[in-house]
Amino acid sequence: MTTPNPVTPGQYRIVAGFAGFLILIGAALSIFGVFFLKTAFASYGWPSASGTVQAITAPLYRSEYNGSRRTYVYEVTYGYEVNAIAYTGDRYSLGEGSTASRPYDTAREAEQAGLEAYPLGSAITVYYDPQSPTEAVLKRGPNVGTYAPLIMGLFFLPCGVLFLKVLPQLKQPAG
Repeated sequence: MTTPNPVTPGQYRIVAGFAGFLILIGAALSIFGVFFLKTAFASYGWPSASGTVQAITAPLYRSEYNGSRRTYVYEVTYGYEVNAIAYTGDRYSLGEGSTASRPYDTAREAEQAGLEAYPLGSAITVYYDPQSPTEAVLKRGPNVGTYAPLIMGLFFLPCGVLFLKVLPQLKQPAG
């Protein structure tokens, strides 16, 4: 009596493709994560320039907890000059992107906090990449968001490898 094959050829290909997809995504995220962290740590050595707050974009809606809670944040747009060339930026930090605030419960709170923390026209210090002055931040160094790509990569990569290890146990079907 023969034991029926538990998987069809299509199912086998799906598992193999999924394993390859996880490995590819995991490797890409890991590589990006390493370079992103390297850039974040390098930002500690970036030179500074005097900048000016040009705008506060608030309130920006952000959903948390699967959309069950609404929070609001603000972003800062700033101008700065490097070697007599004017630049505009809105990145707060590497890993946090342009979000310059913690979440607020109301739009009014976010707007008020943004205007208090960064009054329009006020002077600020901007840190820029000396190799690419268009890349600038208000806060240097890594943060939780800077580690996210590497952590996700180090999760997906072993999951893909695990699927590949399980694949031979599925008994590749004929045909």
